[in-house]
Amino acid sequence: MKKSIQYLLAALSLMITISLSAQTVKSENLEILTGNVWKGELTYKNYGDGKLVTLPVELTVTKLSDTTFEFAYNYTNEQSANSKSKIKIKSGGAVVFGQEVESVETNTEDQLVIVTTSSGKDGGKKSKFNFTYQISQNTFVMRKDVTFEGESESFMRNEYRFSR
Repeated sequence: MKKSIQYLLAALSLMITISLSAQTVKSENLEILTGNVWKGELTYKNYGDGKLVTLPVELTVTKLSDTTFEFAYNYTNEQSANSKSKIKIKSGGAVVFGQEVESVETNTEDQLVIVTTSSGKDGGKKSKFNFTYQISQNTFVMRKDVTFEGESESFMRNEYRFSR
């Protein structure tokens, strides 16, 4: 009986470890983004009138270390909006882009799909943010959906669509 319980606990521990490791981001998951410049567009919901606005944008991703990448955004029509940000993989891959990793899987189009969450304020309202990152050799999509506290419906705040 004691041995059976030990085997059961060992099996349970292994299943939990496998499950957790499948929900983490590794450096190699993001390395595919480095290299040639990504060209695409940003579509976002304007805070003022709620209309969707689309801007052309280019993205260059550089690996700075095993756990840090730099994303450099070049807005071709709005140079003042150009920016760089450091993306860090933390907590053994359970946190990336400063967000908690919810899932990491490959979809039917052979894209790596990373889903993350965080919370904060959007338009001055407490909100939950859901982010979806779709990564492949030639396409990269980053989407942010917002759900206001106390509401069940979410809406797209912004989406980057790149190709190369």
